Amino acid sequence: MSVKMIAARRQRLGLRRKALSPKPAHTPFADAALRYDRQMRDLFGVPAISPASRLLLYMTSHDSVSIKEAMLAVPLSYRAFYTLLDVLKDKELVRVEPDANDRRVRRLVLGTAFKKIDRGLIVSTQPY
Repeated sequence: MSVKMIAARRQRLGLRRKALSPKPAHTPFADAALRYDRQMRDLFGVPAISPASRLLLYMTSHDSVSIKEAMLAVPLSYRAFYTLLDVLKDKELVRVEPDANDRRVRRLVLGTAFKKIDRGLIVSTQPY
């Protein structure tokens, strides 16, 4: 069944799309950095921040993200994404956990090493 057929069927039945991971807190620094990176890539074709930083900033504004969501947030190939994920797991910046509601889904959660970072810098609304 194609994606369009599934979407049409869901619409006929009145079903809504599954929501992406909820944002637990507003993180102006992370949001601004991600917007800046997107503008640089759109205008000049050059990323402003590394894929690892992009993923970690994206994850600071979410409790947890599915691996699929993380792959969409970071513009890398499948192989490069999993290589990056292995590096981040080895450094304990992220960890992979099974989803509570769906056995097929694995979720990324910020790891213990990431907690050493001053989250006040990420969540703060003060100018730097």
